[in-house]
Amino acid sequence: MSITLIGLFALLGALQGGILALVLRYSPYFSTKANRYLAITFLTVGIMGVCIFLQTSGTESPWLVIVNDIMWEYLFPVTLLSYFIALLRPGLLNRPAIKLLYLPFWITLVVNLILDGSMELGWYDIGLLESDPGVQLYYQLEDAGTVLLALFTMVFSYRIVRGARATPEGDWGREFWYWSSALMGYWVIVWLLDQIFQLDVLEWAWILISMLFYWVSYRGVLQFQLAEERLDLRNLLKDRPVDPAKSDLPQAEPRRNEYLLALDRLMREEHLYRDSELSREATAEKLGISNSYLSRLMAEQLQTGFTDYVNGFRVEEVKRLLATEEFARYSLMAIGYEAGFNSKSAFYATFKKLTGESPGSYKKALSSA
Repeated sequence: MSITLIGLFALLGALQGGILALVLRYSPYFSTKANRYLAITFLTVGIMGVCIFLQTSGTESPWLVIVNDIMWEYLFPVTLLSYFIALLRPGLLNRPAIKLLYLPFWITLVVNLILDGSMELGWYDIGLLESDPGVQLYYQLEDAGTVLLALFTMVFSYRIVRGARATPEGDWGREFWYWSSALMGYWVIVWLLDQIFQLDVLEWAWILISMLFYWVSYRGVLQFQLAEERLDLRNLLKDRPVDPAKSDLPQAEPRRNEYLLALDRLMREEHLYRDSELSREATAEKLGISNSYLSRLMAEQLQTGFTDYVNGFRVEEVKRLLATEEFARYSLMAIGYEAGFNSKSAFYATFKKLTGESPGSYKKALSSA
């Protein structure tokens, strides 16, 4: 057995795809309907990688002929599209038009098995198949059809992700679409180069596939888990709102200004600080006053700026959540994001500025207390 460069990269991609598929399909945390389609996609690409590895290494087997002639290229674009639909527009999955997209895979599967049984494996003799121009035309159309299907599913899935709301799922869907479509677009270019110039650059496709799988391992698993934690945490906070400790936060004297009292109520009762996009302008508009007037009121009566004021509530909420057993099981980043911070660096820097220690050290101290 001789291992080529393209075979090595194909095998690495196959192993990564297989592992990710198993995690997405059988892990209790990740086993959702949408992730099942993604698992099938990764498994399909993994099977293609194994076939390429065995072919380039000189392995010969009747079963390899059968598996290699299955047009997996008609399956993974449709399962990938189904993933985007299940993730962002699940109501579309039951439409007949979506199910019809699987027909090319099943049709070519049956036809290719019949042809292989006669032409490749010798199980029976249909006669004149090898010299029949209709068979050659079928293979050419079959090949071109994979490109057309890939382009169609790319456009269809783009329409799905483009209209997605700004939720963790929507943001992830758009980001994953860009990466997966770039890879699929490269695959189309590779096919065109092979057809027009007989130029084979397939090894780069498998290098990119390996990179995509590494990226999905980080962004699509770790970051999507963070999004799921945030959603779970958000639902808990709706049922059991946590009020930040009043004694540690600046407050307006009741007799001095009605707007600062209204601002205080917005923070404590409506938890306005949980909005990571919260701005002084939007808050002033909500209070019915100008931005400059709000800034002057806070400076004169609270001796603080808007950002420090809001971050004070956020840090106090994080402290309360970490000290509550029901919430302490969530990751620091999930808690920080749900408290209103929009980045890890801002969360850690602000928390240390106001408490004198990092969120990790604070949590560790609570655990050992």
